[in-house]
Amino acid sequence: MTEIDYSRYKVTHARLMELLRHYSPRGWAELMVEEYFQKQGKPFDEQAVADASMIQFTEQLVTNVIGRDAARSVLKAFLEKGYMHISDVMSIIDGGRYFFHFSQELLRASIENLEQGISVVDKDLRLIVWNSRYVALFDYPPGLVVEGRPVDELIRFNAQLGECGPGDIETLVERRIKHLKNRHPHFFERHRKDGKVIAMHGNPIPGGGYVTSFSDITAHKQLVYQLKENKRNLEQRVSERTKELTELNHALQNEIITRGKVEEDLRHAKAAADKANLSKTKFLAAASHDLMQPLNAAGLFCSALAQRLSAHEDLELIHHIESSISAAEVQLDSLMEASKLDAGVVKPKLMKFPLSPLLETLAAEFTVLAEEKGLGFRKVPSSYCVLSNPQLLRRILQNFLSNAIRYTQQGRLLLGCRRKGALCQIEVWDTGRGIPQDKLQEIFREFHRLDQSDEILSSERGTGLGLAISDRIAKLLGHNIVVHSRPGLGSMFALQVPIEGVDSRSAESHDSTWKPLGGLEGCKVLCIDNDEAVLEGMQALLSAWGCHVICAVDEAEVLRAVQQHGAPDIALVDYQLDSATGIEVMDAIQAKHGLEVPRVVITANKTREVHDRVKRHGCELLIKPIKPAALRAVMSSLLD
Repeated sequence: MTEIDYSRYKVTHARLMELLRHYSPRGWAELMVEEYFQKQGKPFDEQAVADASMIQFTEQLVTNVIGRDAARSVLKAFLEKGYMHISDVMSIIDGGRYFFHFSQELLRASIENLEQGISVVDKDLRLIVWNSRYVALFDYPPGLVVEGRPVDELIRFNAQLGECGPGDIETLVERRIKHLKNRHPHFFERHRKDGKVIAMHGNPIPGGGYVTSFSDITAHKQLVYQLKENKRNLEQRVSERTKELTELNHALQNEIITRGKVEEDLRHAKAAADKANLSKTKFLAAASHDLMQPLNAAGLFCSALAQRLSAHEDLELIHHIESSISAAEVQLDSLMEASKLDAGVVKPKLMKFPLSPLLETLAAEFTVLAEEKGLGFRKVPSSYCVLSNPQLLRRILQNFLSNAIRYTQQGRLLLGCRRKGALCQIEVWDTGRGIPQDKLQEIFREFHRLDQSDEILSSERGTGLGLAISDRIAKLLGHNIVVHSRPGLGSMFALQVPIEGVDSRSAESHDSTWKPLGGLEGCKVLCIDNDEAVLEGMQALLSAWGCHVICAVDEAEVLRAVQQHGAPDIALVDYQLDSATGIEVMDAIQAKHGLEVPRVVITANKTREVHDRVKRHGCELLIKPIKPAALRAVMSSLLD
């Protein structure tokens, strides 16, 4: 059906209201029209002519009652004729009846298929629409729920069953009826005796009446309850866990406090132990110096006596005495070295230096010792510069060479270097008895010596500390010790040291066997020591070498001796005198009287400070006990 142009019709608001009243409940037309004009923001005037939008609104209201086609027919006839013919009325009624029944059936089907229970009451609070879900939820008996039933009867039925809560039944009914009459939306949850929970949502209907939906929310409420219960249990568990963690935290804090006290006690104990070790080290240093003095003097006397005697039996006896003294010196020296390592006072400072001077000094010292035993000694020159500590490196190599001479009865020794990648391997070879393969680790244990043959005198046997000390020093320096040995053929002890370049000034172009230096006959030697026995021993030894010896105990005696005998060719000075060091005495004499001679400082103190001080003053250093061969080599080197 084509659209109708309502703008060409002239009709008042009062006439349209008459039409609407025919097709709507009483009061409904006035309410709808009043809401329309309120939305338009205009006052309602019954005598005013309606515009096209008002006529379209009227069509829509009638359409809701009798359908679109019938509504247009009614409105068109009403606008054009002012009245309707009986045939038009019958046609409209038939169409309206059909539409009404169709709409009613559609509404009932829609309501019946809803999950919620639905009840609708009219403005007189009588039941007009409901569904089977509503009846089932409240378990109404047959015949109770019928169209036109006053809603107060249904409320009273539920109240009598106790479904409306405690209290007087009529009071409960009246309160609910009053709520419906006030036409306010409401929500209420009813907890029934069978455990079900019904949620009720009520809303007023325009024009009068009330529609209410009823939902079974029992499962939802049970879930909410379970969630609340879980929350309560969780909160309780969190509370219990928090309490446990708090108690554990307190326990940990107490343990931390206890551990702190234990650590503090351990620190005090360690400090006391370190102090005791330091005291022990100082004591051993002082004791070793005091013990070295008489041993040093005895050794000098034995050497001097050996050069004066000619009988074979006497020389052999002197040799045994020297060996015994030397063994005691070695034992004292080893104990002192081990004590310093135990106390942790050895703090090596690594530096770059050429190997050649160190090897030259070792060759000069041990060539003489090897020749005294009838052994050959050969040194292969090296031009490498290495990163190490010169004093500690010398100590390790001295132990290797001393063991090589001690345990080699015939043959020869070799001192040399070879490159191993970025390392210089300093090697000491001998042709001694060798070491079994399964004993190579045992030799580095403290106070451990392998079974030694009778051909080695007991006085010449080691203390069992030399290699142990060497191993500890090597680890302190970060160097590796390498050992190869074949029983009956000999051994090779080596130390691997990082290479730091080449010293061209120290390079030698030819292989060299150490050549002894010249003689000392007629040499004038100044000896300064505060120990008379040492001075006498030194005088006896040097005199046997053909030297003219001048002895003094302090600066005053040095000046008198020089005035009487003239300036010496060389000075042998003890480092530790009564009131000053030997270096300070010689410096004072040189500053006052211009006495400048080569100096050899002799001491039992092996500390780095003493060594550096001696070198800064341009002096050579010899460590007590003095080896006659080493003394002679150093003197010859300085005098040449």
